[in-house]
Amino acid sequence: MANARSTGEASSRSAARALRDDEALPPTYNSVNHATSFESKAPPSIPRLVRRNLTFNQSKNVVRVSHNKGIQIFELLRHDWFHVFLRQNTFLSTVFLISVWTTMILVFAGLYVAFDNRDAEKNCGLGQAGDPIHFGAAFAFSLETSTTVGYGLPNSGNAYFEAGCGGLQTLIYFQMVWSMMFNAFLFAFFYNRLGRCEARGAQVVLSNKAIVHSERGQIRFQIRIFDVDARYPVVEAHVRLYAVSRTKPVPRLLRTIQPDDELGGVLFLSLPCVVTHHIDVYSMLHPPVEEPI
Repeated sequence: MANARSTGEASSRSAARALRDDEALPPTYNSVNHATSFESKAPPSIPRLVRRNLTFNQSKNVVRVSHNKGIQIFELLRHDWFHVFLRQNTFLSTVFLISVWTTMILVFAGLYVAFDNRDAEKNCGLGQAGDPIHFGAAFAFSLETSTTVGYGLPNSGNAYFEAGCGGLQTLIYFQMVWSMMFNAFLFAFFYNRLGRCEARGAQVVLSNKAIVHSERGQIRFQIRIFDVDARYPVVEAHVRLYAVSRTKPVPRLLRTIQPDDELGGVLFLSLPCVVTHHIDVYSMLHPPVEEPI
């Protein structure tokens, strides 16, 4: 009887423990037909506000924030169209600019043909009298005018100085003005595109993982930053830490004690620098504190 009672008590304790374990199991637990199979699931990935999508876990500095104003935002962007265009892909931007340049050469070629056909008997150097210039020759002349590679009219060196050729002179003038302005824009575009700060910032690397540890009685959040081009580091580099909650996407500044943010948070990146934030009760990283009732 004692053995039976002990066995029964052990079975009851086992059943109760199994029940408690069953209640504690995650929803993926399969209890059909008393099966004890589990589904292995990887922890959900936390979406990043700034993706680490370069070598050494760096970022392309693209903040994943969008707006819901749709096309209305273009009313604002058109006031800063140069910087908007500067952010586009270099290859696509170059193709677009070459297309614009080629289109304008074709437009002026058509204008030269239209001018020479207006009075076929008038010889202004584009075509011969009675034989106006054709589009192929007009395109070559337009290309020559735009690039100023030498200069000469198709059928005469100075016929456009003749009376009655003022329209041709006007066309040449506007095409040269357009060419100078476009060349200046190209220079500014490629200079800013090649010298943008994101390209230099690619050499500044930081630790892939942050650490939280206790030091001198303080709980500290730390990351490490270093400039790969240590001989010629970024001068007067500054650092700021921000925390963004998933439930309340308002950026909150995290104070740094090293380097001291009251002194500007300056870094000397030729040597690995440790950036430290003290997780005190005022920090966004501090767990919620229950207020007494």
